[in-house]
Amino acid sequence: MTKIDDRRVLVVGASRGIGQAIAEYLARAGARVALAGRNTEALVESVREFPETTIAIGCDVRDADDCAAVVSRAVHGLGGLDAVVYAVGAIQFGEMADASVEDWHAVFDTNVIGAALVTQAALPYLTANTGNAIYLSSDSASYSPPWIGIGPYICSKVALERMVQCWQHEQPDVAFSTIAIGPTTSSVRGRQPEGARFGAAWLEKGQMNGRQLDPSEHAAMVAHVLTSPARISTATIVPR
Repeated sequence: MTKIDDRRVLVVGASRGIGQAIAEYLARAGARVALAGRNTEALVESVREFPETTIAIGCDVRDADDCAAVVSRAVHGLGGLDAVVYAVGAIQFGEMADASVEDWHAVFDTNVIGAALVTQAALPYLTANTGNAIYLSSDSASYSPPWIGIGPYICSKVALERMVQCWQHEQPDVAFSTIAIGPTTSSVRGRQPEGARFGAAWLEKGQMNGRQLDPSEHAAMVAHVLTSPARISTATIVPR
């Protein structure tokens, strides 16, 4: 089994929420971690807690140049790269009939195209080190009927999961994994007010049970995937 302190990991989307929890969990466990995201102040605050083993990199995955640069800077700062964790997740609340072109771009550019570009840039390093590429999806992508109010988000996560399968087929030397996450405490903070209206509908339909996970649950699964001798292609984490 690979030890976590042998891993050099780039966590994209590490400035808040689950991505931040994952990056800090891995750093606490001894991994060398590059924290990347748009909120550089939050990244620097996290790095301040682990100054010897972490670095902060400002990055907007909607910018193709940033997607390439974040990988290059992570490799330089960590002395190589063994794993990428793509923890970015843009969501827009509202019915699809009301979604604008900008809404669709905001979700797909972030959740799918950004993931593809970061993967493309990281691939040579991950291949050389027989590394891992882990992507956070959502359990909502598998529900039928689909959850109302987050149609573009669901579509993007289905596309992300299928894209990861394609990457694995084309690049068998890299261990690609998708982790579908359930309702989490940090994921609901600061969401648009519209989310409360749709959340009530999800509860009424039994799509949510009212319980939420702590982000550390997801962080522990990421650490397990990074150290397991087995390939874990998919995993789903939901509250009991």
